[in-house]
Amino acid sequence: MIRRKPRLSRATVFCAAVLCTVLLSGCAGKNNDSISPENNSDNFSVTETQASTEADSETENIRRADDIVYEYETRELYVRRDENNIYGVIYVPENAGEKMPAVIFSHGFGGNYQVGTQYAKALAQNGYVVYCFDFCGGSPDSRSDGSTLEMSIFTEQQDLEAVLGMIQEQTFVDKENIFLMGTSQGGVVSAITAAAHEEEIKGEILLYPAFMLVDNVKEMFESVEDIPETYYLLWMTVGRAYAEKLLDYDIYGAVSEYDRDVLLLHGDADSIVPLSYSEKAAEIYTSAQLEVFPGAGHGFYGKDAERAIDCILEYLSVHCKNVSVTNSETTETTVNSSYESAEGRKIIMITDNTEVVVTLNGTRAAAELVKMLPLELTLVERNSFAKGMKLPWHLPSDEETTRQYRIGDLGYWNAGPDLAVFYDDIYDQTIVDVIPLGHAESGADTMAGETGKVRLKLIDNEGEIADNE
Repeated sequence: MIRRKPRLSRATVFCAAVLCTVLLSGCAGKNNDSISPENNSDNFSVTETQASTEADSETENIRRADDIVYEYETRELYVRRDENNIYGVIYVPENAGEKMPAVIFSHGFGGNYQVGTQYAKALAQNGYVVYCFDFCGGSPDSRSDGSTLEMSIFTEQQDLEAVLGMIQEQTFVDKENIFLMGTSQGGVVSAITAAAHEEEIKGEILLYPAFMLVDNVKEMFESVEDIPETYYLLWMTVGRAYAEKLLDYDIYGAVSEYDRDVLLLHGDADSIVPLSYSEKAAEIYTSAQLEVFPGAGHGFYGKDAERAIDCILEYLSVHCKNVSVTNSETTETTVNSSYESAEGRKIIMITDNTEVVVTLNGTRAAAELVKMLPLELTLVERNSFAKGMKLPWHLPSDEETTRQYRIGDLGYWNAGPDLAVFYDDIYDQTIVDVIPLGHAESGADTMAGETGKVRLKLIDNEGEIADNE
């Protein structure tokens, strides 16, 4: 498992209390009297414990690496889907630019827009537009139209698609940087929607996604004929529509159509959606990173919520690479296709037995690799002439490739996505096209017998190993 260590400061102000039953605070500063039931590991589906931090103000200090904290405004915003009105609250940072990246948050079974409060506040303070909304029929207390008897993950997909269209129309949103984020069943809905709209969705952030829905439906019902018109599920009555299309649905096949980078966050003590479902998702996605939260159940609170926010901010900062968010004294955002070259910069590869220093070239891929550091990767033998290392995310691939190599070269293979350091020249060329990233003048041959983990770190201008973990 590949784990990237966050470079951003910890979100220390978000220490949500873990309660069996939680009274939610409002996204727009209004109280809501609805109370969610407890999570029950014996139940069939997924209910989120809807926890959000009660804040004294709208400006908790969740900081980026540049220490800019944006104030933001919240307002109610409705979306129309067929005959239904969808209720939501939008968070809009102030003075963060003319065009800003956006995150659409989807709640889980029985939840509402307030489930996303702690995440929305943190992201808005970091310059991201966030929209939290109620699914139609998502719960008896949903502020959107629709009935729980009509709700399914497919009607919720239609809701999310309507929301996506609305967000794309906002003049302050950068349409090239829209992300979907969801918890539990909302994670599943986000995943299937992203797969259906890959060109429109820059990335996915899935928190304990409920990919077990299909398995659980099959355990309850052998055929469509066995599904009653209505039945009581957890703490609300749902209809036949909830289960009937899931019996023969290939959920992993559907979501795997999404080829961009996916971030998965899951607790290893989740008794409602076992970790194994996210582990399988990490395998079927083209490019996915799974972050496991030891001891965490179906929901993140306290230190786990802080870590989740860190992971999300790190992911967004890497994937909004074409967006330059301005500071509070500037009124415009610059969308820039240029990049800061890493040519001449050095990175070090450290194993248990050897160290190899690589001087990078001026490719965009090399520049993006620097942004990922530090990394801890697993060495994989490649045909007795190179060591491969699977990356958590793809690097830019629209650059010149080659099959020529020499000992000491560091290359990138986009299909992996893999790095490769070549330690022997027993072949005339590589069997796949690679993007050259740099070269080690010496020491690459010592990688021949290395196995296990390798750490990649940046060497600063003074020749010291950068301690930015």
